[in-house]
Amino acid sequence: MAISIRIKELDKGPHRQRAALDTDWCAADLGGAYTPAAEQLVVNVRATRAGTVIEVVAEVRGGFRFACSRCAAPADLEVETEFTHHFVTAGSLDQGDVGDRPFEADPDISEHDGDQIQLRDLCIEHTILALPSYPLCDETCKGLCGACGVNLNEETCNCAQQVDPYSPWAVLAKLETEPSS
Repeated sequence: MAISIRIKELDKGPHRQRAALDTDWCAADLGGAYTPAAEQLVVNVRATRAGTVIEVVAEVRGGFRFACSRCAAPADLEVETEFTHHFVTAGSLDQGDVGDRPFEADPDISEHDGDQIQLRDLCIEHTILALPSYPLCDETCKGLCGACGVNLNEETCNCAQQVDPYSPWAVLAKLETEPSS
């Protein structure tokens, strides 16, 4: 579903809109790390105009499923992200060019076509940025045992007490520490 604002609607004053963002983009853009918990994310948009500048504040909310980065257990994550983006009339950004050196615009400013503003790609971009790179089922997740593969959140193993004699850290296991006074 397209998420757009007709610029003429802003002549009446601030514009508010609630829309749904289809999650058909998730498979390609998230590489399988996350799957959406529903077919759509909820988007709330507020747009205002000040002269030739249109300010859009959008909030995207929705749920995702993932495998924990430490223990591989399935988990859910609710994402809520808000962003502000400004739109100016076409050609406005070119006015900042100096000679052969183009104006380095703010990444939160774009040009619009004079008719409508498309927000779908911005909503997707900010949703992706809100997702953690290494999601965890819980901040205290202990992960998997590197030797036997048991989930250390569910049970303990004896592998941690066995030191690989060829490990570069084996020497440290032999050190005894004195209690501090």
